[in-house]
Amino acid sequence: MQFKISRSTVDLYLDKKGYRVLKKILVSMVTTVAVLLGFIYVGNIQNIRADDLNGLGISRNAKNPVVTTQTSVIYKVHVGKNMAENKLVSQSTLQKGTKLFSTRYLMSPGGYVVYSGEDGKYTPSDHYFYLVATNSPTAWYKKINFHSGSPSYAHGYWHDSHYTSLIQGTHYWFRISGWNGLGKDRFRFPYHGYDRIHYIQEGNHDLILAYNAQTGFYDYITFKNSGNSNYLLVGSPDSNSYSKLIRGNR
Repeated sequence: MQFKISRSTVDLYLDKKGYRVLKKILVSMVTTVAVLLGFIYVGNIQNIRADDLNGLGISRNAKNPVVTTQTSVIYKVHVGKNMAENKLVSQSTLQKGTKLFSTRYLMSPGGYVVYSGEDGKYTPSDHYFYLVATNSPTAWYKKINFHSGSPSYAHGYWHDSHYTSLIQGTHYWFRISGWNGLGKDRFRFPYHGYDRIHYIQEGNHDLILAYNAQTGFYDYITFKNSGNSNYLLVGSPDSNSYSKLIRGNR
């Protein structure tokens, strides 16, 4: 007995075979994409966990400039493999009137993560950050409301024996003074420093809030009007000592 295979039968067979081949290709592609997405997802989860566990990463959320309104307890936290393994390694007294930066909301470590741009006392690292454990932010701090820009008396070029500074609007830049030689070429070092300057008057000086792009953190500085337009006093909020800058570009 002989069987005749019609053209339509062959076409149908080829169509089915092609469909199966196409199906295998599509399944393979979908599987590959799924695996890649899985790797990306796992990588993102790892990055999120790394950011959560990184003291610097957590503390970079502490951008709320505040002053403490009462004496509180501040904890030094050692970062573990996960949040559950974080350990409080020490505690100290956070004095009333201390200026620092706080997270705006309760963070997953169990309080308000803070750092100090005033004297570096509570500066975080890759393994440590600082925490004020309280459920009531208004009980321990008051937000400092800064004005954008810098005080007009501080505008212009200033210098000391080593550096030249330019204060203008929301910028406070500085560089090594003078001309520098490289063979026959002469050049000046570029400016770098603070951006996003804000200020508020406090007593006989102005408190400056300045963003340091090199560290990714905000710092506190003080400007003081010397009463002489040829001099500017610059200091830190944790002391009454000032450095004198002389007007002019060097």
